[in-house]
Amino acid sequence: MSRAPDLALRFLADRRRSLAVWAASLAAYAAFIVSFFPSIRDSPSFATALEDYPDALKELFGGEAGFDLTSGPGFIGAELYYLALPILLAVVAIGYGASLGAEQESGLIDLVLANPLSRRRVVAERALAIVVAVTLLAAVVTAVVAVGDELVGLEIGISALLAAATANVVLAVLHGLVALTAAAVTGKRTPAVGTATGVFALGYLLYVAAGFVDWLEPGRVLSPYWHATASSPLATGWSLGDLTVLVAASAAVFVAAVFAFDRKDLA
Repeated sequence: MSRAPDLALRFLADRRRSLAVWAASLAAYAAFIVSFFPSIRDSPSFATALEDYPDALKELFGGEAGFDLTSGPGFIGAELYYLALPILLAVVAIGYGASLGAEQESGLIDLVLANPLSRRRVVAERALAIVVAVTLLAAVVTAVVAVGDELVGLEIGISALLAAATANVVLAVLHGLVALTAAAVTGKRTPAVGTATGVFALGYLLYVAAGFVDWLEPGRVLSPYWHATASSPLATGWSLGDLTVLVAASAAVFVAAVFAFDRKDLA
């Protein structure tokens, strides 16, 4: 009988080229952002202009601490860890989660289950593949930024980088698991992608709208995006409370995926 991680490793191996392209692209983007920072830091006129930005806009990047683009944490956060990277990692995670629906549509899942494998293991290993993929991509970006920290003086620190990367990873995994659950329920890829993308978009829109509409502000706690970015981890470090919420939500969605697929009629 095969060992537990074999399905996840095979899934990742089949996608090694696209994963490598993602890693190279994210590394190049991170390097570009880091290299651009000195010109922003050394521009007094840019710093003056930032002071006139509305408070609501600053809230989108974690308030004053996250929006100070003339500081390393503020610039790298706004240009990478608080917007671009969460979206891109979520794209990968959602695609991986929704692939379970594509396998049901094509009939490939029947070949997989013809082996002595439980449905629960299939779901668990797909979830593991999601975690491994987004962790690898986040690690590549963080390594590039860590090198840049030494070269251009971002003054972030490895602990803060790891805190921001971890928040991004957990956020992406959560939405990948939403796609996995939707794929388990519907047996189709497109509804799974649409459901997870919609959940991500709604979470982001709630976070944004709460910065402009006072009565929506208490609802921010319902936004996974808020829990991942609002504490400005590059400036403030680890937010264990927010991470706990994201991990708990991910665990609940994973259980739902296992339950749905375990009881689905694949005939």
